[in-house]
Amino acid sequence: MELKREHLEWLTIVRYQSDLAENQAKEPEPLNAVSISTIHDAVESMLSLIAEVHRVTTRSKDFANLFDTVSGHMKTQGGDMSGHRSAMIALNNARVGFKHHGNQSNKQTIDRHIANGLNFLADAAEQGLNTPFAEVSLLGFVRDPKVREYIHRADDRSSGAVEDHMSAFEYLRLGFETLVQGYQQSKSYYPGRSLITTKPSFLPSVFDIRDHGGKVGEKAFEWLENLDRWVRILVLGIDVQEYTFFLANTPGVLMTLGGRAHFSWPPGPDLSDDVFRRCRQFVVESAIRLGRRDFAYDAWNARQSLPEDQRNTGIVRVMAPDENGLLTPHEDRGDATSAEETR
Repeated sequence: MELKREHLEWLTIVRYQSDLAENQAKEPEPLNAVSISTIHDAVESMLSLIAEVHRVTTRSKDFANLFDTVSGHMKTQGGDMSGHRSAMIALNNARVGFKHHGNQSNKQTIDRHIANGLNFLADAAEQGLNTPFAEVSLLGFVRDPKVREYIHRADDRSSGAVEDHMSAFEYLRLGFETLVQGYQQSKSYYPGRSLITTKPSFLPSVFDIRDHGGKVGEKAFEWLENLDRWVRILVLGIDVQEYTFFLANTPGVLMTLGGRAHFSWPPGPDLSDDVFRRCRQFVVESAIRLGRRDFAYDAWNARQSLPEDQRNTGIVRVMAPDENGLLTPHEDRGDATSAEETR
């Protein structure tokens, strides 16, 4: 069975919901209770997807009816989802109790519902869509091909020996740095001058600053570099808390002029699967978030497309207060200095 593009995207969202539910379940009580609604949404969405793919008509939107209808159809196709029924009805009851009555389950109960939901999703994807749920990935929503490739390489090395695990985290770091750098470079006033930066034009190198300012100048430069990086993360709308976790669990990276990456690891890094999954999810979600409302801004090329006599001629417009004290267009175009200063 070959799924249509819209069905593949739907399945990808279901996978995202299941990943989100797993992470929510790890939150402290009572925040982990939200995971019940999220995993239930994933299960219900999976049932609806299978019904649409197989063109199964359901009599009502009642969850039990939806499950029984889809399960009954799959039995005619040689499958059997009936073994999940009691667990899924229990999950639905827990969701109704939480959403409509504020009932909260304890951690053990929540973990059981999450595990049951994940087991169902894996079985349903295999039976109803002929697709291994573990292979469903959000990478299709990541636009930058280099970022996608780095995440693929991280996945390939995430289950090997210690050195492979370290490479997996290094590829995640490369993916994130490539993502941010690519986004920043695609929005520039002119080559080398990004729209997203706090740095002044023609900033001296750290070597020049070291020669003239000594150790104090070098530390001041380091401070400004770090400040610029954090401001950039905030401006891009990246989750700062998850970014902090990502920094704490991935190596520092220094790119040389020759294109090599040099990684620096702290002693005793945590290379566990849980940490890898969280770091990976951060990179993927950051890429999707940046790509969702992306735009191109290249003032230099726009200027080069103009006639040569217009390339270095800016446009100055003036507004002056009207009788109500509100600024309104004014014929005078002469006060260019103050206009530039205000900008």
